[in-house]
Amino acid sequence: KEKRSTNIVISNLRWTVKDSTYNVANDILRLEAINWGTRYAKNLSKDLNLECKVKNISINSSNYRPMAKMVYSNAEMSDAKIAVPESNKEDISINPSFVLECK
Repeated sequence: KEKRSTNIVISNLRWTVKDSTYNVANDILRLEAINWGTRYAKNLSKDLNLECKVKNISINSSNYRPMAKMVYSNAEMSDAKIAVPESNKEDISINPSFVLECK
């Protein structure tokens, strides 16, 4: 840099969640949705004095994959900007739909 005017640009730098971590989180969310639907059917049965059961559960997962965002900061030894990962929490969500049948 002292003898030349050289710039280096790094674009599209990103971090993604490992597939195994993402899949485990989705599996846990699906299981929680199934458990919630089952508990809700039991509570509804008691409240209505009927026999209610879960007839169908449809779970739509979003295709959104969390990525770490980048923050640029000045390095103390030079005036170059260096991209560093920003530590932030990203949410993973699913959209369950339940069909209950009460007799």
